[in-house]
Amino acid sequence: MRVRGTIRVKLVAGIFAIFVCAFLVINYYSYRQISLNNENIITEELSSLRGTSTLYVRQAFVINNRNNSPEDFRQSAEEIVAELKGVSGIPVEAYTPEGAAIHSQRRQIDLQSPEMRDLLYAVQDKQAMTITPTENDGVMVYYSFPVVIEGNKVGILRFSKDYTTLYEQGYQISEAILLVTVCVFLAALVLASLLASNLAKPIVRLTRATNKVTSWLTQDHEFDRAELEKSINTRRRDEVGELSRNFYTMVTRIDQQIEIIRQDRDSIQELYEHKKIFMDNVTHELKTPLTAILGYAELIRDNGYSDPVFFDKAVQHIIHESQRLHNMVVRLLEMSRSASTAQELQGRVDIGKLLADVCETMRFKAQRYEGKIECRTESGLIVRGSAERLKEVMINILDNAIKYGQPGTEIQAAAFYLEAEDAVVFATRNWGKGMTEKEIERIFDPFYRADKEHSREMGSSGLGMSISKQIVDEHGGRIAVQSSPGETTVVSVMLPRLHQSGKEAGEK
Repeated sequence: MRVRGTIRVKLVAGIFAIFVCAFLVINYYSYRQISLNNENIITEELSSLRGTSTLYVRQAFVINNRNNSPEDFRQSAEEIVAELKGVSGIPVEAYTPEGAAIHSQRRQIDLQSPEMRDLLYAVQDKQAMTITPTENDGVMVYYSFPVVIEGNKVGILRFSKDYTTLYEQGYQISEAILLVTVCVFLAALVLASLLASNLAKPIVRLTRATNKVTSWLTQDHEFDRAELEKSINTRRRDEVGELSRNFYTMVTRIDQQIEIIRQDRDSIQELYEHKKIFMDNVTHELKTPLTAILGYAELIRDNGYSDPVFFDKAVQHIIHESQRLHNMVVRLLEMSRSASTAQELQGRVDIGKLLADVCETMRFKAQRYEGKIECRTESGLIVRGSAERLKEVMINILDNAIKYGQPGTEIQAAAFYLEAEDAVVFATRNWGKGMTEKEIERIFDPFYRADKEHSREMGSSGLGMSISKQIVDEHGGRIAVQSSPGETTVVSVMLPRLHQSGKEAGEK
């Protein structure tokens, strides 16, 4: 019951948090959109009023033979204000270009006050409006603009209009949205609670089954599969049912693996006994010659060369036991090695053909990383060595070029004969982040990776270049890296060319 309550509470709490955030975002943006819409309506109305007012002032100047000067505007201000107020139905005020009142209801004009900011902008040859709250939750808008006649600024007109009704409509819409959002939120919360309860019940059954299986496994008892299948609902056709079926399959596989482990445990125990016997024998065999050598060495130290016969006999015994010990160690080393390095490095390897094969194999991985490989090789690039080991080097280098290259770029691979060094070279070039000199110095260190964050393949151990250098050194070659930040990276391997004798050429 505790598990069910926990799941239900977490799920309901998560949905509650999501809806609270959505509720806040919706109401915020709805209020903001209504405010912007109100401002757009006011701006359009007042901009239209500006055009009408400017046209009327121009006509008044023409009719009265005015000279389009601030003085003429001052003389005609009362007539202009009265006419515009009659046409628009809203109060109008007239000011000089500097902001001094000509015809205004205000006794004192303070351009720095917040409600007169629009007039200050008009003095600066800009149109502006000020939205000011009034008593009784009203909204008054003041709109000022410079009056310009034939390029001359003759004065400033300032309109004031009550937009309380417009904003009240916006508030009503906001309240309606708030009410609808709350209703939807409550309905979703109820549905989420029901959904959480429906999901919690099968999970509780699955949890109890998990505890039962854990008890069986810890007590090393076989579990009853029929009872397990009965305790969980594997017939559901949703994700929980699929989880139950997968759990049942997993437990069955675990039971099978445990049986295999029991058998392996017995085999390992037997192997351990054999290993112990083997180590005891090896220890005894090694101890015997070492004891003899030590004994004769101590006798020689004590007696010196006083007894030539005994001295010669002791030296022969020491030589004999040393040879015996040497041969024993060599045999043990031969047993521990999987193959002879000397035999591996005696093959004839065609680097061009080998590189072409590796490029063909790695093209699929390059395509998976949205890249491609261009391979160019020459014929007759023969070296002495191990094809498998050199193939491992090529795969490591190409794999790094793919993983650390930029998507959609081309990786260039080439094999050619370098006459100046009398060597065979195979190299790769890729476009990526590049490396600094410090990173290049450490690139061959075991477990070092130059770019951990931008590698596109997780789980890399950082041993590839270290192993590649070891293999190249075994073949008597050299490996080098050339790169700089933001540039291409070139990795080249140089190997001694195999000069064919007459016999080898004939056999070929």
